[in-house]
Amino acid sequence: MGFVGTPLLDAYTKASDAAKPGTIARVVALMQELLADARVTLPKESPELAGQLAAFSQTVLGLKAWDEAEPLIREALTIREAKAPDDWRTFNTKSMLGGVLLGQKKLAEAEPLLLDGYRGMKEREAAIPPQGKVHIPEALERLVQLYEAKGNQPEATAWRSKLEAARAAQAKPIAPSKP
Repeated sequence: MGFVGTPLLDAYTKASDAAKPGTIARVVALMQELLADARVTLPKESPELAGQLAAFSQTVLGLKAWDEAEPLIREALTIREAKAPDDWRTFNTKSMLGGVLLGQKKLAEAEPLLLDGYRGMKEREAAIPPQGKVHIPEALERLVQLYEAKGNQPEATAWRSKLEAARAAQAKPIAPSKP
């Protein structure tokens, strides 16, 4: 599949429609083919493989294909916990797994992963590159959804205010550095 794979996966994903299961199945099939290629070229249990697994999981999460995302994100988390337990990406992966479990309505299992994922990223925020900072509001959004699903409006409101603050902070333009 080579260099064509990821752009093709992106195109399939953008063209998919949750109301048409066939389009989602096509995305999942292509993702599985790309993952098979990655497993051949990347070392087993490597951070690079974990990155591919997480990226594919993110794609499948966007389609709300929870059952397809779960084994991928669990594998990515297992690798990241073993190879880089203190890396911000490990905590983002925990939040993503919490999101999968939330989508599956496994709220009790999702909650500790969502909380730990957000807190771990927040503690390591300075180490997150600019393009990765989008994952903090994503984690907060999942926490809002969790507490709404649990019917805990005070918690949902508290997390929503953190989410709004995080989005506002990201919307601020970065001041140019002085020469």
